[in-house]
Formats: sequence, structure tokens, C-alpha cells
Amino acid sequence: MIKIKKNVEILKSIFKVIENINDEVSLTFRKDKIFIRVVHASNHCLIVVNILKDLFEEYEVVDEITYTLKIDLLNKILKKMGKKEITIITDANGMVINNSNEKFVLNYYVGAEDDRPLPEFESTSEWKIKSNIFFKEIEELSDFSTICKIYGEDNLLLSTKAHMVNGDISIKDVEKIKSVGDIGYYDISYLNNIKDIKSIFKEIIINYGSSQPIVLKGVDTNINFVFILAGREEGDNQDE
Repeated sequence: MIKIKKNVEILKSIFKVIENINDEVSLTFRKDKIFIRVVHASNHCLIVVNILKDLFEEYEVVDEITYTLKIDLLNKILKKMGKKEITIITDANGMVINNSNEKFVLNYYVGAEDDRPLPEFESTSEWKIKSNIFFKEIEELSDFSTICKIYGEDNLLLSTKAHMVNGDISIKDVEKIKSVGDIGYYDISYLNNIKDIKSIFKEIIINYGSSQPIVLKGVDTNINFVFILAGREEGDNQDE
């Protein structure tokens, strides 16, 4: 049995971000955490999340199980239950979700845990940044272009280049961990899909490199969050 109340809004936010990537998701309830790996239908990006048992008031899983389900339905159930304490029972007949006066059983497909290792690559730039600042700039840049250029050796900069508007933004309150001034190009729409993690993580760590994916990691003791987005070629950096 699993119980959560204090951090129920955090749990909802995680599941909502995952829904923005793919509505069919496999949740694996392990004895010490909930493991989720979801890939976008385009194969351009993926999310891997480990929700550790310490996020919950009570967490006990006797038999590990993987549910492959429609996460939009799970999100609708959790939204209906509001901020009350929620109990989750992992049963072979379905995921049982209830509170003091409501009960739902969410059916699932027989699934298998996707425990493949994350793709490996060598990033040349790494920065720590406040998540609300980063996603505010990303969201506003999306009004002008679909491609974002990320670069900078001493300062982290975001740039957009479109047919009618070119813009450069220097990000404030950022900590450089390492950088050689490499340039990465990425699709803003995929980054926008995970903007709600700013309500979960005050800070994120960004890794990227020329012709390499960008990796965003949430900084939190109870949740390990990794988002990987494939890079674009330099010639793709201008919208028609």
C-alpha cells in the first residue's frame, strides 16, 4: 500500500509532464521506488524518472509490478481527488486509487519494465540554473521560432533565429560547472513540454555539446528526473 498527502501535488505534476511526452506509459512499482521511462512518439526525446519511496508518507510494495496504462486517465482520477490523502494499491487486477470517499480501479495492459541504460555521450558544457528562469525564457522564445540555440563559455545564452525575428538572451543567476563554448541547437516545443517541472525542481542541471543531445536533470532528494532531447544540425537553426 502507498499513501501520499503532503507531496500529492508534486506527484500530479510529474505525471502531467510525462503525459505531455506520451499518454501511454509503463509504471514499475519497485520495492523502493516508482520507475518510469517514456519515449516521445517521434523518438526525439525521452524521460526517465525515479520517484523514491521517501516522497510518500507510506510506501510498501510486496510484489513488484509494471502497469502499462493511459496516464491521462490516471491524471484525471488524481485531479478529481483533489488534495486529499490518496492511497494506491498495486493489484494484479488493476491499480486501485482511493481517498476517504472515492475509489477507482485503473485497468492496464500487460507491460514489461524498460530498464535499458540511458544513451551515453560526452557533454562539453554543464550549467546549473533556476528552472523558473530557464523555462520562462524558453516559453517566450517559442513565440518567435521553433529552434533554440544554446551556447556560451563564460555566460549561458539562448538565441533564436527566424525569418522575421533574431534574438539573444543572456541567462542570469546561472552557475557554470564547465563549458568550452560549444553550440547546441534544439527544438523549443519539446523543451516547452516539460516546463511544468519548474514547480517540482527549483534548479536544473543542463548538459549539452555540439551535435549532442541536451540533458536536463532535476535537482531533488526524492525524485531523480532526466530529460534527453536530440540535437538539431546547425543548418536547421532558422525557421522558414
